[in-house]
Amino acid sequence: MNLRRMVFVLLVSASSAVAALTPPFEVVRDGLRPSTVVLLDRDGGILAEEFRPYQNLRLEWTPLRALPQPMLRTLLMAEDQRFFEHSGVDWRAFVAALWQNLWSGRLRGASTLSMQMAGMLDPALRPSVEHGGRRTISQKWDQTQAAAELETHWSKEQILEAYLNLAVFRGRLQGIAAASWGLFRKAPQQLETAEAAVLAALLRAPDASPRLVAQRACRLLRRMAADIDCGRLRRLSGELGRSGPPPRHSAAAALLARVRGGGGQQVPSHLDADLQQRLARRLAQIPAALRAAVVIADEEAAVRAYATPAKRPDPLSEGLPPELPARLLAVARAIDGGSVDAASLLAAPPPGDRSTAQWRSLRTWLAEGDFVRVPFGPLLDEHQGRSQAVLADLPGGRDPGDSLDLLGLLVALAGDGSWRMPRWRSDVAADEPLRLLSPAAAFVWQRMWSVVDGNDCVRWMPLAVGGQGALVAASLGRHRLVARAEGGGAETALRSLVADLAREGLGDCVLPSVPAGVIAREVVFAPAVEAVRSEWILVGQEGSAGRIPPRLARIVAPVARSIVDGRRAEAEPDFRIEFLAWPELPGLRWRLDGREIGRGGRLRWSPRAGLYRLELLAPGGSVVDRIEFAARGPL
Repeated sequence: MNLRRMVFVLLVSASSAVAALTPPFEVVRDGLRPSTVVLLDRDGGILAEEFRPYQNLRLEWTPLRALPQPMLRTLLMAEDQRFFEHSGVDWRAFVAALWQNLWSGRLRGASTLSMQMAGMLDPALRPSVEHGGRRTISQKWDQTQAAAELETHWSKEQILEAYLNLAVFRGRLQGIAAASWGLFRKAPQQLETAEAAVLAALLRAPDASPRLVAQRACRLLRRMAADIDCGRLRRLSGELGRSGPPPRHSAAAALLARVRGGGGQQVPSHLDADLQQRLARRLAQIPAALRAAVVIADEEAAVRAYATPAKRPDPLSEGLPPELPARLLAVARAIDGGSVDAASLLAAPPPGDRSTAQWRSLRTWLAEGDFVRVPFGPLLDEHQGRSQAVLADLPGGRDPGDSLDLLGLLVALAGDGSWRMPRWRSDVAADEPLRLLSPAAAFVWQRMWSVVDGNDCVRWMPLAVGGQGALVAASLGRHRLVARAEGGGAETALRSLVADLAREGLGDCVLPSVPAGVIAREVVFAPAVEAVRSEWILVGQEGSAGRIPPRLARIVAPVARSIVDGRRAEAEPDFRIEFLAWPELPGLRWRLDGREIGRGGRLRWSPRAGLYRLELLAPGGSVVDRIEFAARGPL
């Protein structure tokens, strides 16, 4: 009995059941999910990816025809020189390896690529720790049977292609695409002979030391009679231990943090690749220390670009002023209600002499400062709470610290007044728009934003500006954006960015049509703190334009819950105490315990002992302030 037959009999007697039937090649190819989450632009192109490996890092499946010949030649030379000659098992190498393993202390393997492929497909054929990381004789025989079966169902090309996509090359890098990118920052199609030799050497021992890998790669190329540079092989092998690979695509990568789940996902979006690239180039011109970030949406609240610094955290997703959205909506609703407009005069009351207050129009406040520091005072009291409730009830779960939600609100307020949930994923259906305010109020609100570089299609709104940085909004034609940067000079940098985008033609310059209920009027200010100018005004509010809104007024004397000493009135019948409002508007009205007692910003009152409720009314009769106080004096 010859040696081959004897080995065959021994293996048959020791073998277990033959491995399970071979799955179709297409099932294996299509079932291997990459461990990446990929962001697609609106045309299906790749914008960004994020690695989310559970065990191994896998990229997309690489077809055999995409691989360069050096990779295939070195693989076959290293692993299976007679691959295209045998039918699954190289019996000559198998017997030689068995003989050496029986009589020599130096172990040798003889697995063909088909046998290795069979072991990858069937977990029962994989080596175990209990057997020193090697297959048992029974497993080895089952592996030969499985390889023969594999060869009857798969072509040689399919076996080779699947092997290169399933093999682990180094650490957690599985497949030729992950290995090429992870080790050399290249696509498989770009591999050169030296790199292919290193990869082929790694297949035999993925965790071998760089020195050993270089030696094996050098020997491999000598066997192939190829031009070799062992020094370069040592340099390539010396880089095997560097940190994990970066993603191959990074445009709008911060959006992938909003995607839950593991790898294998392809997320379609509304993002415009060209606009994304232009925005990224502009951000690259801003000093990195400012950490500038911008999100742009169209008038339907679909996100078209989202550019942030490469390093997290994403400045657009956290840390925004928490009351800003409700404050924005409250002002818009105040415009809609007629209590404020672009020409309304506002002032922060000084702590001492109120006559020194600096009155400015709302437009001027916005142009010279930022939105969060505009002294709206009581103008927003009646709208603030309701605005917070409205925002909380909007679909999608509003997050006051997220720039996407802030952008969605700005699209509504600077558009037609209808809110649409901001959408960056194109596989998410759009909600029905919800009316937040009238188109007339939205038009007036958007037209009070500052003009950039004299371009009426480009409007600018500083939302929060300070030593820590700047948060701004802008309107460019049909697009709206929110931008943020940190540190000194942030506002200037962002304004320049907006101007550059405008010069590049971002969006068509389409001026909004004037909706019903809006008229242009020449405004004369009283007091005359600003020059006469034309403003857009809601119909019916012409008389209040350029004036101090009565709803700003508050009772400053007597102080709420104070005790007024009017005992001098017992000896001095003409003694009076003074009710004082600020600002002192002539049309204000006073009401004491439900009875109107006078008009104007000041009123003298003869005190009588008792508890009182004092109310300050606007000219139209609505209550703008109310206090309670006590008085000592004659009964």
